[in-house]
Amino acid sequence: EELLLQTGEERLLKIFNYLKALNQYRNPIVQQINEQEWQFWLKNLPDHPAIKFNRVKFAANELQQIDEPSPDKSISANDYVLKVRRPKLTNPPEPPVAIYEWLINGWDDPNKECKVKDLQNKVTANGDTVIDYFANHQELVEEFERWKKIWQTWAANEKPARACMKLFEQIYALYGSIQKEAEKKELILGDGILNWRYSDKITINHPILLQRLFLEFNPSIPEFTFSETEHEVELYTALFSLMPDVDGGIIARCREELTKGEFHPLGGEDTSGFLRRLVAQLSARGSFVEEGEACREED
Repeated sequence: EELLLQTGEERLLKIFNYLKALNQYRNPIVQQINEQEWQFWLKNLPDHPAIKFNRVKFAANELQQIDEPSPDKSISANDYVLKVRRPKLTNPPEPPVAIYEWLINGWDDPNKECKVKDLQNKVTANGDTVIDYFANHQELVEEFERWKKIWQTWAANEKPARACMKLFEQIYALYGSIQKEAEKKELILGDGILNWRYSDKITINHPILLQRLFLEFNPSIPEFTFSETEHEVELYTALFSLMPDVDGGIIARCREELTKGEFHPLGGEDTSGFLRRLVAQLSARGSFVEEGEACREED
């Protein structure tokens, strides 16, 4: 009887390991954030009125941010994480006709430098080709410098709008991708980057505190709104299944603390405290790194 029982346990273990390996093959656990199909760091949000980041709402012991009534009735005025509206772009100041032919391509881009050619070929009335130097035309040099100051003011004001438009276009493409495969793709807000070189085959650099988001598009404005789904904030526990030395009891207690504390990826110091306690329990060498400090991989 004992031999049969042992054989049965071995078979069950083999079946379990097979199913586990099959699941990991079909649904690989993402260890690196740069392996995700799309990512954007909120710290890189352009500073522009068309972008509204509602971080204050989620910070503990702080008043919720008051926002204007939303044209989109499906989302209340303050019930959002991020809004990105299509910005209004402006054209650069028109250059004087006399210097137009001297301008180097790209002067209509505020992120490039506004420059003129040092020299160019010209054909005389006799049909001869001569080298014409911009510096030899003092009036053109002065006219260019006057216009360039106006251009620089325009460029400084236009750069945030162009950055906002670039983000809007990225989200537009993301929205289309999600619409095509809504059942296969999820949008996640993450915090707490676990940076851990656990072994030669397991190197992790990925957020572990996750909140599922919903992306909605209002074409009347047009504007994208990122809001929370009904799912609670969760730990990316699948990562820890790759590391047999991590105590499952510790993970269970951390999940319980997360549920009771209702910590949020945008929760400020309370969330930092939770992550600090979590990392100290994962490894004897674990340490919490504040935002802005350099991260390095540790064994």
